[in-house]
Amino acid sequence: MQSDRAHGALRILANRGRHHAPEVTGSTLSTIQASEILSKAADDLMLDAVARVDRADVNTETDSLAVGRLRKLLERDGLAALSTLARDGTTRALDAHSRFVLEAIIKLTSRPGLRVINDTIDLADRDIGDMLKPLAAIEPQLPQVLQSVGRIDLNGHHVGTGFLIAEDLVMTNRHVLEELATPAPTILTLTDWELEPGDITIDFKREADSPATRVFRITNVEFAGPNPISSRGYIDFADLDVAILRIEKRGADGGAQPAPLPLLRGAVGSKPLQDVLVVGYPARPNMRIVDQQGSVRQDVIDALRRVHSIQFSVKYLSPGVLTALPGAIIQDPRKWVFSHDATTLGGNSGSCVLQYGPQLAVIGIHFAGTFDRANYAHALQVVEPLLPSHVRDGIRWVE
Repeated sequence: MQSDRAHGALRILANRGRHHAPEVTGSTLSTIQASEILSKAADDLMLDAVARVDRADVNTETDSLAVGRLRKLLERDGLAALSTLARDGTTRALDAHSRFVLEAIIKLTSRPGLRVINDTIDLADRDIGDMLKPLAAIEPQLPQVLQSVGRIDLNGHHVGTGFLIAEDLVMTNRHVLEELATPAPTILTLTDWELEPGDITIDFKREADSPATRVFRITNVEFAGPNPISSRGYIDFADLDVAILRIEKRGADGGAQPAPLPLLRGAVGSKPLQDVLVVGYPARPNMRIVDQQGSVRQDVIDALRRVHSIQFSVKYLSPGVLTALPGAIIQDPRKWVFSHDATTLGGNSGSCVLQYGPQLAVIGIHFAGTFDRANYAHALQVVEPLLPSHVRDGIRWVE
């Protein structure tokens, strides 16, 4: 998809000029390749960005003014910023104003969060854009995949996402598990986990505007990465942020489990900017969005509210592309992390990352993201040898 390649090139170049974004070094596109793609697609990116602004819902006079200002900003300065970026291959040549314009374009193009309704998506969704053709091609496969991803709750409170990888077994992040259970006897001498008292469940439904549920109780911890995650306060790519939870065979309504998802055997990413899907439950952001000087970014907040406003803690499908393959990310000594640019928020922790193909299959588990930089996932083929044998034996791998 040409527009996706242009979007990926834009993100690569925009991040490559930032001293605080080393994770894009070694990306699947070189600076020269990304510049060439961007120079040919600048006009299309601009038209797409302006069109998305025009389609934003406007409910108040304040909303109308905010959308109008953003549209004028893009029309006046967007093409010049794109041209400078394509020519110089880095944002170092751009002033702060031009960098904001580029960030607006990056946020406005080709990365929708699509609500899941009745175990599928609406191909008539106005935000689907250039994703329509590839998503239409895999639409028949979507229900089986979407049914197997659930929202993990503690006493009704959303703490993360999980997905079935084998009968009775759900994969999520260790940092999600740390919200549900306590390491025993201590966090550093772990031999077992004690689940918190109360209802610990996964709901494979929880869709927007629907009271329907498909709830299963979580009964045991089968595996967890060896190092604590949440207590660190920073991302360490050497940590394995993976956990396996056992669930009851029958749901609260007596229904059977969905089918486990297949995992893809083989190297992650067969070509630059490989298309991927992330399925999970984005939660309401609980952080203040500020710049490097600590000033609140009201412009970004307005854009999130108007252009990316979503219902939180319900199921979404988010298309994107791989932006760096395992082994290409600095500070990943185990070479088990890849990055992607699908739209995610905090509650997406534990979401499955799927690669397009004759059969949709899981290639990774999303575990972290940094605002306006990158999202990160563990490559499951690299992680698989570390899982217990009874877990490995139940996984269905596809080529």
